[in-house]
Amino acid sequence: MKIKPIFTTTVAKNTYNADGSLWMPKGSRVAYCSSFKTKKFGNFSLVAPNPVHLFIANVDYLTGEINKEADVIDKIDKIIVFSKLVNGVNKYTTEELLKLDPNATQVRKLDEDKLYKYLYLTVSCLMSMIAAVEAFVNQELPKDYELTRNDKNGQPKLLKKQEIEAGMRLEEKIELLGKVLAKNDYKQKQFWQDFKHVKKLRDDIVHLKTKGSDLVNRHDALLNELFELNFVQSRDSIVSLLNHFISGYIED
Repeated sequence: MKIKPIFTTTVAKNTYNADGSLWMPKGSRVAYCSSFKTKKFGNFSLVAPNPVHLFIANVDYLTGEINKEADVIDKIDKIIVFSKLVNGVNKYTTEELLKLDPNATQVRKLDEDKLYKYLYLTVSCLMSMIAAVEAFVNQELPKDYELTRNDKNGQPKLLKKQEIEAGMRLEEKIELLGKVLAKNDYKQKQFWQDFKHVKKLRDDIVHLKTKGSDLVNRHDALLNELFELNFVQSRDSIVSLLNHFISGYIED
């Protein structure tokens, strides 16, 4: 996916160079460009990217890397570790043992480094998915948007957009955007269920809780979800969510 600039506009009239030659004709499309001064890369200019597109582009890259790792892992043969018939005397093939012992447990003996790589790719992808939605909602709520809500003492308080962005849950802000754009039917869509699943998994990882003595089991459950998650489907659902509110916002 091509990263788009955060702001574009058209030239209102012909623009000329100092020598009188035409630089940009009226109607030319231009994008906001930022000037950077860095010690690491020196000084340079860059068309300021739309953060939503930047996050989605990152999701696309990471999804590709995740699929590569999954293909490598999937090609590793399975071995049987636990079976009541394995005693070091009798010899069985995998197929024979599974037929003779339906309760035999099959596992893969995998390279831990490959599994760790899969985990840090998936965690990064998960974070970028939710960051894309957060950036989108914060951008698309009108800059003069205000909302009155009761504070903890039950007194009405006027919230400006900046306070809404910083202080409200993402799902609440999505609901506000749905009202602003008259797109309130999103909760009936499959992409909303997929988004909620991804969001909950992201939240559980970011706000990791051990639940006392169940530390290992708690972590194992989350890691298992990361191994099971369909990242291509999740990515497509996130894009569908954004495009539901603004048609064609993300173009593949």
